[in-house]
Amino acid sequence: MATGGGALLAATPTGSGDQDTTQCSTSTSTKAAVMIQPAAFYAGAGPPLPRTAITDLRRRGFAVVDGWLPPAEVAAAREAMQQLEYRKTLQSKATRSDRVVWVAEGVESTPPGLATAVVALKSIAARLPLEWHPLEVPSRVMASVYETAAATVHGTNSIDTVGGYVAHRDHAPPEDDDVYWCWKSDREQSERRFTAIVYLNDPGDAWENGDNGGQLRVFLGADATDCVGLTASEVVDVTPKAGRLVLFDAKTTLHAVLPVTSPGVSRYALSCWILSPTA
Repeated sequence: MATGGGALLAATPTGSGDQDTTQCSTSTSTKAAVMIQPAAFYAGAGPPLPRTAITDLRRRGFAVVDGWLPPAEVAAAREAMQQLEYRKTLQSKATRSDRVVWVAEGVESTPPGLATAVVALKSIAARLPLEWHPLEVPSRVMASVYETAAATVHGTNSIDTVGGYVAHRDHAPPEDDDVYWCWKSDREQSERRFTAIVYLNDPGDAWENGDNGGQLRVFLGADATDCVGLTASEVVDVTPKAGRLVLFDAKTTLHAVLPVTSPGVSRYALSCWILSPTA
């Protein structure tokens, strides 16, 4: 099983999380130690990927695998996630309410239980069909936590729930020319081909039934110019149940995160972006 490559970085949480909006100077300094490995580096690590997931990814650009990460590994990773120091991203709370930290295997700051989940998530790149290769993975993945959404009461009847993450795509070139070239020069951002997410929440009906909120909302078939999902041919809400894996096309798949609604609940996830020079 692969254990990582060389001196890996467990980065402090900077930028905006999964879509970095920092200036070039900041981005370069905080990401200088991020390494990128070929997918084959992680071959043989992690659980297998069912054929049905590949079929769904080809056909719909989106796949869900239940129970992909074994319960014991989920529990160990969740316990480690609860000890991490998260920070807000640079994006406004109206855009996203999660807090994040970047983690990697092979470093002292990443507990073994979490490192196992990190390697497993990276190994997905090596299990994807050759037609999509060459594929690579960055040394770090994003750990995120969403907590109970805040409710703002207006008068006596109107309540706005603030939380989650508005609709977006993970591979989205900035419109500003200067920021675009900063983005383009950062392979970790501009070469995203697939997004892989594994959920590390407590097992139980509250997550499985959607009672806690925090669903991943996927707008399948939305036009490339549609940023809110009005043109989607299908809207799918994916509950973040323990051990569930979600894969989707980072360039085309519009998605959002719904607010966590149960008091005192935290939603934990690891996200890895699989890279391709043709993205």
